[in-house]
Amino acid sequence: MREYVIICNRYKGISGSLLFWGSKTKDNEKRSFGGYTSDFDKCEKYTLEDIKNANYSHFKNYEDIKNIRKVEDFYIKIEDLTKLGYRKMTIYYK
Repeated sequence: MREYVIICNRYKGISGSLLFWGSKTKDNEKRSFGGYTSDFDKCEKYTLEDIKNANYSHFKNYEDIKNIRKVEDFYIKIEDLTKLGYRKMTIYYK
């Protein structure tokens, strides 16, 4: 099940939004580990198997949310984003 995303903190997203790794692929395609997007619907979603051998931190210490921006790249379950206070929204930006 593709239930993880990778968050990039090296660069800033639009208006404080999260910046996700990869471009969305179909289940039978090779996972994308390049490029960034703030659009959750267009970002890559990963299985734990997809990312277990990659060099990403797993963010799971929700009591220490202040340090989330100190980790360069990390993976997290999609359902846990709401536990951190994030919510999906649509942005029209020029």
